[in-house]
Amino acid sequence: MLIQKRIITIIISLFLLLAASPSMAKAIEPVGIMPLWMNINRAVASLTITSGTATCTANVTGLSGTTKITGTIYLQRRLPNSSTFDTIKTWPGIVSNSSVFTFSDTHSISSGYVYRVRLDATVTRNGVDETITVYSTLITY
Repeated sequence: MLIQKRIITIIISLFLLLAASPSMAKAIEPVGIMPLWMNINRAVASLTITSGTATCTANVTGLSGTTKITGTIYLQRRLPNSSTFDTIKTWPGIVSNSSVFTFSDTHSISSGYVYRVRLDATVTRNGVDETITVYSTLITY
């Protein structure tokens, strides 16, 4: 009788352990790579291409207390058979004296390349500067 109680206890213990496992595993699943910014709520660079014209946009939103956002935007293209990007247009030192930075401009491009937008931004919040770099998705044209 004692052996039967131990077997039943082991079976119940295993059942409870298995029942709890999915929720425990779900709690530790990675949710993706998330940047850890101290001054920035959101930063996005994007690119659209239509009929040989690249539209480059960038948006940065600072956290409460942000007093200045400075951004430089680069339109870049990847050289054929290479992983290296060349900058073909730069919009330097654009300043927003608020917690929101918005940029949009266009540039003519050639076909046969892979393009991206790079945003370098410095966000000033409570007297502390934080510099980041973000990229758009790659677009083949």
